Amino acid sequence: MGNPIIRVYEALVAAGANVIHVLTPPSSHARVALEALERGCHVLVEKPVAESVEDALAIAQLAREKGLTASVNHSLLYDPQVRRALDKVRSGALGQVVSVDILARLGVSAVRGRASAPTLPRCGYPFRDLGVHCLYLIPGPARAH
Repeated sequence: MGNPIIRVYEALVAAGANVIHVLTPPSSHARVALEALERGCHVLVEKPVAESVEDALAIAQLAREKGLTASVNHSLLYDPQVRRALDKVRSGALGQVVSVDILARLGVSAVRGRASAPTLPRCGYPFRDLGVHCLYLIPGPARAH
């Protein structure tokens, strides 16, 4: 029968796909991305791109070797409300920002009487899945005013 992921890639590539959007649980991101790159496809990987620095570097290296693009989806970078807020901060319109609270509503309803879906704890939810957005939105020391 073979590996179902490989059968899916083969079917996608045979149908003409040249970009794979990796939407699997984080523990499989690196393996799935590397398989797609090996088959000549560009990859857009949901965060985290990998669970280790070594796996992330392997994805980057293979993409370079194959002349392909591998990217991680940081969706809030292009969110219009977030962009407006960051523009105001960078312009100085808000003065010196010393603290920020980010409130987000989790669109997760109770599943079978539980407070959250059963897969969420295995996925590092909610910090790894949502809180990481805060990290890439914070300006680094070279950009701080």
